Amino acid sequence: GSEMCIRDRILCGDFNSYDVLKTGYEKQAFRQTLGEEFEDAAKNVSWTVDLADLDTPERFPYFVMLIKALKIHFRRKLDYIWINNLKIIDCRKVNVSGSDHYPVIAKLKMLDI
Repeated sequence: GSEMCIRDRILCGDFNSYDVLKTGYEKQAFRQTLGEEFEDAAKNVSWTVDLADLDTPERFPYFVMLIKALKIHFRRKLDYIWINNLKIIDCRKVNVSGSDHYPVIAKLKMLDI
């Protein structure tokens, strides 16, 4: 049989990496799971969600209620675009309403073999 080789890969979405203490451990865990060949295309995006904006706090209900009451912004990066064998032309967070997350959009280019 013939083998299919996937050379260019994109994994994107909400990875729920709250990293409350900003240790960087969760991002490191992603890198270990995905492998060193993957790069975070959104590495220059500092945050994609502000817990003060969440409508339905599920993971930290009392913490979210407290920061909402005190009007404290608790911003974290939950959304990533992990790429393999692609070049990043541009990647940015888009400030739009309608979601508790800000979307991340990347312009990528396939590498020549």
